[in-house]
Amino acid sequence: MSNRFASSRWALFLLALVVLPAGCARRQQPDFHEGKHLRYWEALAESDDPLKRKSAVDALGKIGAHAVPALLKLRYDKDHRVETAAMLALVQMGPVVGPELASLMRDEDANVRLRAVKAAGFLGHSAAEEAVPVVAELAENDSSEGVREAARAAQRLLKGKGKPVLKPEETAAPGTR
Repeated sequence: MSNRFASSRWALFLLALVVLPAGCARRQQPDFHEGKHLRYWEALAESDDPLKRKSAVDALGKIGAHAVPALLKLRYDKDHRVETAAMLALVQMGPVVGPELASLMRDEDANVRLRAVKAAGFLGHSAAEEAVPVVAELAENDSSEGVREAARAAQRLLKGKGKPVLKPEETAAPGTR
């Protein structure tokens, strides 16, 4: 009886070693990085400290598509390290950026639309494929002349099929260079 009990305990122990870690493994949730929610990283991105903003960019880049609006804002940061890291994060996200850019291009705020259009032009066709029809629509019908001009430029650039063809000075927000 005690031998049978010992082997049952041993079997339960082995089962726990195999099953529990697989079932209890902490999975990264979509809008979280290092256990902190997207909103935490967005708030950190507003810090006066460029190192904190850079840290936020790194985390936002790992979160993915939901972080695109914050990364687009950081793309125009006054610190070139933060600005560069934000654009690299967007580029590394690849095609997942397209739907979010398309959504941002429909925003009520012309500045948001302008940033999204410029990002689409910079990222190229492969990353912004889903945004291409929206860029065409904005080039013709946007209420802001600046957005229309940027959309026409992005249309020409998107025909480059995936090349990041905008010059860095063309992607900067007005008055930041």
